[in-house]
Amino acid sequence: MTTETVVGAPPSGAGDPALGGPPLDLGTARLIGHGWKRDCYLHPGDPGLCIKVPSIKPKGTRRFRERFIEWRHGGSIGDQHNAREWAAYGQFGGLLAPYLPVYHGFVATSRGRGLLIDVVRDADGAPSAHLKDWLRESTADEAAPLLARINDLFDLLLGSEIWLMDLNLTNFVARIDARGDARPMLIDIKRIADNKELFQISGWSRTLMRRKLARRMARFHAKVEMTRNG
Repeated sequence: MTTETVVGAPPSGAGDPALGGPPLDLGTARLIGHGWKRDCYLHPGDPGLCIKVPSIKPKGTRRFRERFIEWRHGGSIGDQHNAREWAAYGQFGGLLAPYLPVYHGFVATSRGRGLLIDVVRDADGAPSAHLKDWLRESTADEAAPLLARINDLFDLLLGSEIWLMDLNLTNFVARIDARGDARPMLIDIKRIADNKELFQISGWSRTLMRRKLARRMARFHAKVEMTRNG
């Protein structure tokens, strides 16, 4: 297996099978994100990078749908999501570059193959806050420019027919630039082909995909209002 790279390279040879380096040990690495399918760790040798790896589930906790998908596609769902996120970045990462961190490909870790990505940080070096948390602390005037930029992103998705479906508050962070402006950044990209449909009916029709994406956008805006008013 070789390491796939977009920009830059993993620090040193650790985790790079092409360089013969040992797997990165995540045993003492800081966990910065936890999901049902993947965990995200701060790179143990470079705080500017993070690594997404499949989550470990206790025996007997996997749902039938998960077992079916793993049987159908091969490999854990976390591995599949990493592969699909990497493929999505390769497909439209250039077009969405203002809204995405840089992805660096795969590295070997003590938790299996991990997806290496830049950590999104504010201009002062602090990790950018999740959008939901930032909205709770911001005023309406502060939030308005960021929400306008998210609307620009949604227009770009529809206009370019990029079917990102996992448009949740938890998949955005608010990055504060040197001028103090907040900019939305996506930290997880999920296409129509990766959604929760067991059989991908929506993917057969461009009209259905547009309608589905529009519904996701409407739900996103409703969650924004609930968060700001809650």
